[in-house]
Amino acid sequence: MVEIFTDRVVMTNPGPPLNDINRFIDLPPHSRNEDLAQSLLLLNICERRGSGVDRAIEALEAALMPPHKFTKGDFFTSVFIYDA
Repeated sequence: MVEIFTDRVVMTNPGPPLNDINRFIDLPPHSRNEDLAQSLLLLNICERRGSGVDRAIEALEAALMPPHKFTKGDFFTSVFIYDA
């Protein structure tokens, strides 16, 4: 789910993260469904390097945006991106 507010964008995915939210950048990616992940890779829909979070953070920093915030619950993971 993506929610757009005047001062922030909040993206929420169902399920808790497989990695600790404080280690998204330095831990290797994990997949809940390896067969699906492999199929999406072969179709060039996604990558397996797990560099999406790194690239998003670099883009936020390059645009001089405020720091992002990751949150997790028992049944969800959210990222908040704030307006400058």
